[in-house]
Amino acid sequence: MKIEKNRHMMIMYSLVHAAGPLTAEQLGEMSRSSVRTVKSDIAYLSKELSRYSEARIVNSGQTAHGRTDVEAV
Repeated sequence: MKIEKNRHMMIMYSLVHAAGPLTAEQLGEMSRSSVRTVKSDIAYLSKELSRYSEARIVNSGQTAHGRTDVEAV
């Protein structure tokens, strides 16, 4: 999987280690990015992840789920 930015790593790390779902606003605060940027990054990361496995980032509204909520496609 191609990680292009440190922000991508921070988002992936946060989702994997979160106790529950995180909102785009929360991820934006953590990465000092806008909600729009976070949503764009999640779309990119989900697409990249699907290229290398059957897993994807689950997005329900503005909430992204981490490790326990990664679903098979």
